[in-house]
Amino acid sequence: MEAGSKHKDLLKRIPPGDNYLFFTKERGHPNPVFKWRSRYWSFLLKLSPERPSWTIQASHSNNMGPFHWKNRFLRINEIKRIQTFNESHIFLGSFKEQWRQVGNAVPPMLANIFATTIYSQYFK
Repeated sequence: MEAGSKHKDLLKRIPPGDNYLFFTKERGHPNPVFKWRSRYWSFLLKLSPERPSWTIQASHSNNMGPFHWKNRFLRINEIKRIQTFNESHIFLGSFKEQWRQVGNAVPPMLANIFATTIYSQYFK
C-alpha cells in the first residue's frame, strides 16, 4: 500500500503543510483536479516540518493524512511522538489497529495538564 494510493503522484506535488485543496481553482491551480471542499480535510494532507502536526485521526487509509512531508505514511513511533506518548509505550496489533489506538487516545501530556489542574483546584 502506497501513501496516496491512486493519487500518489498528486501527493508528491502538494507542498508541505497543504492538502488536496492545492489542486483547486479557488487556490489558483491552473489545472484543477478537485472541487473546493469536496473531500475530507485530511485527504492528501501533508505535514510541514515548520509547523505543528494536525491531529491523528483514529481511522487510517492510503489517502488520508497526515503524511510525512517526504510523501510517505507516518510510522507508529512518529504518531506516538506527535500524540506525546513515551517511546517505551507499546501498542499492540496490526499497523491499522495501532494507528486507531493512538488516534483514539487522549495525548498523555494533555491528560496530565487536565489532571494537574483538577487536582490543584479541588484537592489542595
